[in-house]
Amino acid sequence: MNKEEIPFSDPPLPEKGCWNCLSFNGDFCTKDWNNMDECYKVAWRDERKPEDCCDDWRLDDTINMEEFL
Repeated sequence: MNKEEIPFSDPPLPEKGCWNCLSFNGDFCTKDWNNMDECYKVAWRDERKPEDCCDDWRLDDTINMEEFL
């Protein structure tokens, strides 16, 4: 079998992750920002991947996986 014949797919996102958290803006966690103002961003603290999760995770139930990907 050729490598081209093997379909590539990313693993599915977890049910609970930054991707469906109210504080995630697509690149950064905004839970420590005042009024969602980017001037409060601290890159080493706030940078997140969609599959990351923390103990302050808050579900944004308006987001579904199909729309996020």
